[in-house]
Amino acid sequence: MQAIVIAVDVSSEANPVVEALQNLYISPETTLVLAHVLAPVPSDIPADIPGKNSEPHEQILKAEQYLESQAKRIATTLGDEWNGVLEVEIASGDPAEEIVRLAGIYEADLIVLGSRGLAGMNRVILGSVSAQVVEQSRCSVYVVK
Repeated sequence: MQAIVIAVDVSSEANPVVEALQNLYISPETTLVLAHVLAPVPSDIPADIPGKNSEPHEQILKAEQYLESQAKRIATTLGDEWNGVLEVEIASGDPAEEIVRLAGIYEADLIVLGSRGLAGMNRVILGSVSAQVVEQSRCSVYVVK
């Protein structure tokens, strides 16, 4: 595989996704893209609301810190024999669309992402990012429970 997109959210639920990489053969030259998608800032919020511009900035900083810690975990997990590139990407928008878009940009062979395990009406109402990615992606998708 030349490139793998690893999509995580900023929570402890991302840990199984990173741990699942141990189950894959990742060649020393594989590019890994650790990605997180932020919800877009609603455009209908008045500009004079205090903190309107600080909240997205804080979300980005939190995501950057979390992704850097996960990047270190990945590098440690893969060990010294892996010498590929590890990119960190933070996008904003619809999570499924952005994950698929990043996979296209990097010409990924695989997307690895988690599933929240929604069932029944919750899945119908809230939707499933992993199901949308599986449906929209041109490459293989590894969904981790």
